[in-house]
Amino acid sequence: MHTQTITLWNFHRESGMWYPTVIEGVSCWVTGAAAASLHGGNSATSFEASIPCTQGGTIISKGGEKRYFPPKTYAVCASPDKCITFAPGVDFIAEGETEAAVPIRDADYESGFYDAMNNSNDGVHLLTSSVYYGLIPHYEIGGK
Repeated sequence: MHTQTITLWNFHRESGMWYPTVIEGVSCWVTGAAAASLHGGNSATSFEASIPCTQGGTIISKGGEKRYFPPKTYAVCASPDKCITFAPGVDFIAEGETEAAVPIRDADYESGFYDAMNNSNDGVHLLTSSVYYGLIPHYEIGGK
């Protein structure tokens, strides 16, 4: 069931860097839709992921364990490479394992790293929601 790999990109406001986390054993669903409207074509893609974790919410990533923090706490944490968050409207997921998944400075891209990734790659999804379920520990992530 959980057989896919994703790369979660978290933006760390304090450093201006994007930190990647490669997570294996994830289930993802992508739904694409296109519809006509009075104002022209309209398309929408929705993304959902189920990410297993420990009872306390810690994610087991390819590089080891990463502790979850709420978005505002993550934005100012001292060790963003050892933590994760799911900040709607800020963070994004790339399907698969991103090549050279190392921290990236947002300022190195004219319109930001997210825009560069989204414009040049398929399977890039901006997070819109996240919820933690403790009974069977996992995060459910929504995106577009």
